[in-house]
Amino acid sequence: MSAYNLAASVTRKAITGTYPDLQIDFSKVLFSSGMMPVAREPETIAVDGGLMFTWDHTRLENGTRAGDQVMLMAYFSGNSKAVFLRSGAKRSQGYEFLSLPVLAEQEPVETYISFISEDHSSISNSVYTGQILWGGVK
Repeated sequence: MSAYNLAASVTRKAITGTYPDLQIDFSKVLFSSGMMPVAREPETIAVDGGLMFTWDHTRLENGTRAGDQVMLMAYFSGNSKAVFLRSGAKRSQGYEFLSLPVLAEQEPVETYISFISEDHSSISNSVYTGQILWGGVK
């Protein structure tokens, strides 16, 4: 199966509803897919300037290493824009910050985390870490 066909197949699984009332179930979207174990206990919170992602870094499973790098994505579904980090903190750090643009009004942002090995030979499935409202005057 080609990379495009695989991506289309995975994406179709995230579409719900009946035409013409189709919606995307963002919890089923994958931005990475692989055999490495997924992030354990991931969480995302809004902080000044962006999002703070955390994960359990105290236990290494078979197939993971302390030097694996985190990959993060924040998807603004309202305008179909994404902010991502492809080579972030090492798994052993347990946290990483993703800077987001300043917005005049609050918008929902869908958040995801995954890991890639230092040599980029192995990758995990992404994990949906939830929807967060971002922006607006505080």
